[in-house]
Amino acid sequence: MPQPVRRRRPLLVAAAVLLGVLVWLVVAAGLERASARVQVWSVAAEVSRGELVEQTHLVPTEVAISDPAGVLAVTDVRATELVGGLWVADLPAGALISPGLVMERLEVAGDQALVGLALPPGRWPSASLRAGDTVMVVGTGDASRVLVDRATVDSVTMLGDAVSGTRLVTVAVPHSVAAEVTVAAAAGEVALAVVP
Repeated sequence: MPQPVRRRRPLLVAAAVLLGVLVWLVVAAGLERASARVQVWSVAAEVSRGELVEQTHLVPTEVAISDPAGVLAVTDVRATELVGGLWVADLPAGALISPGLVMERLEVAGDQALVGLALPPGRWPSASLRAGDTVMVVGTGDASRVLVDRATVDSVTMLGDAVSGTRLVTVAVPHSVAAEVTVAAAAGEVALAVVP
């Protein structure tokens, strides 16, 4: 029997080679992207919402990341651009810093007002009082009474030593009582109690 003649198909061979090269290029690009390391800013120690960003809070960290747009790269953002801002959330040490985690000022709801309270020892309930805590604002004048049932602590700043110093506590209160709380605070007739 005569043997069938095999026809060479150069186009099919060329297409197979081209497909192999394309697959290799895609895999190589993916591996290069996965192994690419970029230096980004991370948190050196635990920070609290409302706390001022300090140079000591920032540390450059080298990580392999596929989408560096979600974090702040050291090459794009200098530490001096972050220092002086406010942390908008509680962050653990090692957390990568994204653009939304540092702001010039914290946002306040439309029906709220921020009121600053300078509280000596005995007027703030706990040395661990921090941003995000819910407190009751109590007027301590001649007729002591509750000024605000539930207010949210926006920030806490120590004005003295950690145990016995005065605390500057900023709380978010409803607009309707902001003036009354401010007057009582100016007269030194305000205390806080933590509530669940």
